[in-house]
Amino acid sequence: MELAKHIRELLYRHDCVIVPGFGGFVTNLVSARTDNVRHVFYPPSKKVGFNRKLDHNDGLLASYISSKEGISYQDANKFVETSLNDISRELVKGRNITFEGIGDFFFDKSDNLQFEPDPHANFSTAAYGLTHFRFPPLKGHYSPGITDEVQRARSRSAKKGMNRYIKYALAGMPIIAVIVFGSIKSDVIREFRFDISSLNPFSITVESKFTESAHSESGKILNAKDAFERLASQREALYYEEKEKGRIQETISKEYFLVAGSFRNYNNAVSLEKELEELGYDPVILESQNGMFRVAAGSYTSRDDALSNLHTTRQRINNPDIWLLSQ
Repeated sequence: MELAKHIRELLYRHDCVIVPGFGGFVTNLVSARTDNVRHVFYPPSKKVGFNRKLDHNDGLLASYISSKEGISYQDANKFVETSLNDISRELVKGRNITFEGIGDFFFDKSDNLQFEPDPHANFSTAAYGLTHFRFPPLKGHYSPGITDEVQRARSRSAKKGMNRYIKYALAGMPIIAVIVFGSIKSDVIREFRFDISSLNPFSITVESKFTESAHSESGKILNAKDAFERLASQREALYYEEKEKGRIQETISKEYFLVAGSFRNYNNAVSLEKELEELGYDPVILESQNGMFRVAAGSYTSRDDALSNLHTTRQRINNPDIWLLSQ
């Protein structure tokens, strides 16, 4: 097993990957840019940096290694610790340590740990497959006088064309009005009714459906009791629909989740969701890109809040494999 391999895979999915006792790898978005001197276009990218102070164990790396290699969470932590001991010994000897596809580590003359990112590494999945390319400079003679004259001529031509279309439209409006109003039947006009309550969008949606459903197949009007019961059920359904939309919107605003389990079978995820609800949690089922169904015991908008509840959640549910997911 290679520690760098697992870190590299996580950097495509998370903005920060912490190696406990060593430091954290942090990715930053870089916009597309052009080098007008060398005539090179660079696509948008996600570059990686290293922060020595981010050395606490958030459980992400060990949980990923545990699921990827099929070992326990404790064995995954031991593997990380052993790998770091080997890396430290090599660094003390003055050797450079390369994390393939991420960057190089080395000690400078003042015995400070330095990180040199791989210039070719790009952890942006949106820019996958894109690379920099050279573009030739534009050649030719530019004449402001000729260009301005052409622009003025085009402007005059466009104005003439627009005025001509406006004249045609004004001339045809009376004819169109006669055709439209002449085709309207008198009985339609007589039956047209306007109610000020129709300005309420909620009333339009429900009342129109109520009017349609208030007639039976034989064409007879339903009695008042059945009509009002049907209207009440429709309003109740609309209320729950809006409530569910609000719950989905609330989940989208959350960025950090405490994942208690991951399943390929959706029914298994639902079972764990029910168990967490019985324990007083408000679980959420998330579908990953690889088709796995993740069950989160809690969701948070702040990373600090998620980390502060991580240890408590593990103890209460008695599951040390719960890990923090950042979206």
